[in-house]
Amino acid sequence: MSIKKITLILLPFLLISLVVYFKNGPSQSSHILAQVSSDSWPQLQRDANHSGYSSQTVGPPYTEICRRQDFPVSTRVQPIIAENLVFLPSNNNRLYAISSSNCQTVWTYQTEGPLVNAAAYDSGKVFFGSFDNYVYAVNTGNGSLAWRYETGGSIHAAPVIADGKVFIGSSDGYLYAINTNNGSLAWRYQVGVPVYDTPAYDSGRIFFCGMDSKAYGINATNGTLAWSRQLLGQGCRDRWTVAGHGKVFVTPILSSHYHVALAQGTQLFNAGANPVIYNQPWSVQRDVILNYLAGNPYVQPMYVLDQATGQISFTPPILYQGGSTFPHSQVVLLPNGNANVIYRHSDGVASLWGQTTNEALYVGELNLTTGDITSVDRCIKGTGGWEDCGNYKSPMISDEGALLTRSGDIIYLDISKGTVGLDTRNEALVQTMVAYNIASTPFSNAAVRFDDYLGGEWRAFFPGAERDDGNSNHKKPVPLVGDRFFILHHSTLVIIRGTTR
Repeated sequence: MSIKKITLILLPFLLISLVVYFKNGPSQSSHILAQVSSDSWPQLQRDANHSGYSSQTVGPPYTEICRRQDFPVSTRVQPIIAENLVFLPSNNNRLYAISSSNCQTVWTYQTEGPLVNAAAYDSGKVFFGSFDNYVYAVNTGNGSLAWRYETGGSIHAAPVIADGKVFIGSSDGYLYAINTNNGSLAWRYQVGVPVYDTPAYDSGRIFFCGMDSKAYGINATNGTLAWSRQLLGQGCRDRWTVAGHGKVFVTPILSSHYHVALAQGTQLFNAGANPVIYNQPWSVQRDVILNYLAGNPYVQPMYVLDQATGQISFTPPILYQGGSTFPHSQVVLLPNGNANVIYRHSDGVASLWGQTTNEALYVGELNLTTGDITSVDRCIKGTGGWEDCGNYKSPMISDEGALLTRSGDIIYLDISKGTVGLDTRNEALVQTMVAYNIASTPFSNAAVRFDDYLGGEWRAFFPGAERDDGNSNHKKPVPLVGDRFFILHHSTLVIIRGTTR
């Protein structure tokens, strides 16, 4: 067959492909999910998508390797791990590079302001922002300065690295794109309000939310606006946008007081509610949740947007779980195209400590095509909440934030009381870390213990560092590198080795 005939045959398919591309924008495949190796955790929630997912399954038994506690760390900080170093920004104006083998300091870098969020690593440099208005790039080999770039305001968010650029927001109202090689400005986008949200990258675009609760999709190459979408809320901060599988996940601070959302969500599933739904099939419960959110949009904790257009894809049947000014937990992206999410409180009545203190959380898999949720722990029996659900269930929670990561078959949940895992293969609860002993709970026999309640004393010495970001929310999700977990609770870092299967 001649080249001319082949061209005539293929031409219609080429034209159709071009039409689809220009109509829908860049491909919606989440190509970054599989690109981060298991020997590093280079960005907040592992990658530029903020997937929070590691393919290797690491569980018990656990062995403590080392621990460290002698400098103040903001509650926003998640450890970043690369080149056998743990990078910890501190409220005392320093970035610490700590050995992942013995928790000893390898080097520090001094700035002129507190460092209140996570760093990011790429190609021998670690990047971070400071309250002194600068974005820094420091050589990981010896802690020397590679470059720094001055913005017009203090920096509260973590950087994201993609396409040879550092993307980071500033309180001056701009999102910056800075070239990683030399620190020159590639572009900046004016939002007009502080950007305290850590952006996400996927398929050629940057996604983030401003303190005006408006979500943005920006073309990463040139900084032009693809779309924006106004959402309800009191701004986005202290979380991170997630982007992948063609969706953008945004969690603004609620418009209402958080106790209102927690109390109303608990009352929906109270044994004395009218109608009683806590013992009904999930299809009934889902419709009640969606009707409740439709009638009370100010308590919607999560928005799911289309990456290409910024349109709302669907309203997920999720009730708020957080604390003070802390937003709802973000999702964990899964290789199958769905996402794990915390979607409501326990059934039955509230526990002894009040109407916003719940016996358990519900963790599920959010289908990103249908918008429906399938329960993971299947804590769905109808006569009494925690005691009725057996051993395979999420932990007790109060009016505090809860956070997710996933290690293969195990979903790890981090709350102020400790860290536990849901082993989806064996349908068992994995006890990992306890902040302080709580008898007869999943935290009573954990492998790692924090017998003190550290952290509060640092606020007196560093009042400008904003150590607290809401109630008892004391840590970010736990990173996993190889078979090691890097648990940061208050100002204590503990490294533990698990067992890979």
